[in-house]
Amino acid sequence: MSESTETVVPLSVVPPVIQDAAGAVATMPVAVIAPRDWVRLAQGFYFLFCGLLVSFAALVEAVATATPRLFQTFISGVAAVATLAGAWRLHQAHVSDAWHRHTRALLIAAGALVYLWPFLQMWLRLSGSGYLLGHALVYAGVCVAAPALLSLTVGALARARGQHSLATQAVVYAGTVAVILVLPFGAIAFGLVYGVMHGVDPLQAVRSILATVPQAVPLVLLVPVSLALSLAWAAKDLAVGELSNLGGTTAAK
Repeated sequence: MSESTETVVPLSVVPPVIQDAAGAVATMPVAVIAPRDWVRLAQGFYFLFCGLLVSFAALVEAVATATPRLFQTFISGVAAVATLAGAWRLHQAHVSDAWHRHTRALLIAAGALVYLWPFLQMWLRLSGSGYLLGHALVYAGVCVAAPALLSLTVGALARARGQHSLATQAVVYAGTVAVILVLPFGAIAFGLVYGVMHGVDPLQAVRSILATVPQAVPLVLLVPVSLALSLAWAAKDLAVGELSNLGGTTAAK
């Protein structure tokens, strides 16, 4: 009497099954991601989530407070390094060609944050310098683009794994950056450059704007940031879930 054996297939290599209107069943190709790459994805999204969250919080606090604090300076520098580390871990993972294009852009943006961070700290103390203002505006521009880049990176992972709902969310969330953040940032940057050319302290101008606008306006401007961070956390949970499935499959064998 022969004993049948059952082959256990890891969940990470099983393609999703779809069914068309005629009832025919087909499979969609799904990228096969190695366990070590799932580890890199989990680490990368976690570092990016924490780094960007602290970076935005420290930036808002630095602009709103009259005197920069040493702790704020230190924590914002650590957050910039954590963002770069997370982007590097994501770029090391092998997912797809589109994934590498998006992670390369995200890695360049994270590297720019680390490079421009000292100039931002100097501008907070010497806000009348046009040279430092230019670097600070580039730093702020990278911060504005970071949520869109992060959302598109999550979308590349979702498409590679056949998760179209998550990919659609990523595209929509990236679009909110252009709708909510780009135009206000461009207007404020133009105003600050115009002001510094006419002897107006740009940092005091920003604080005056924050003091006069309704409290709901800064909250609306932070919506794209929160959406992008939620995507990063969802992608981190996806990577952790895949690692758990792979661990369960190995134990079953």
